[in-house]
Amino acid sequence: PRWCVCVPAVVDGHAYVAWMGEYLGVCAWTPIEVVAVAFGMANIGFWIFAQVPQLWTNFRSKKVEALHPAFLAAWLLGDAANLIGCILAE
Repeated sequence: PRWCVCVPAVVDGHAYVAWMGEYLGVCAWTPIEVVAVAFGMANIGFWIFAQVPQLWTNFRSKKVEALHPAFLAAWLLGDAANLIGCILAE
């Protein structure tokens, strides 16, 4: 099943990128929009891999004292801002 339907199919002479709609649920028509989606995906990948050293250290030491409360608060604030941005974009 398709995640989204991109209407109209063509915007300013650019057809929407079908695989992005099919697999990511994102409608992107112009090259700038495609690059924006690519940067967003790269951001998610970098964010995941940025957490790996911290998680590995905590796993090996069996302690979580390295997680400073300010870090967790900033993380929560960033996720909340991301959620609000998603809600407002719809």
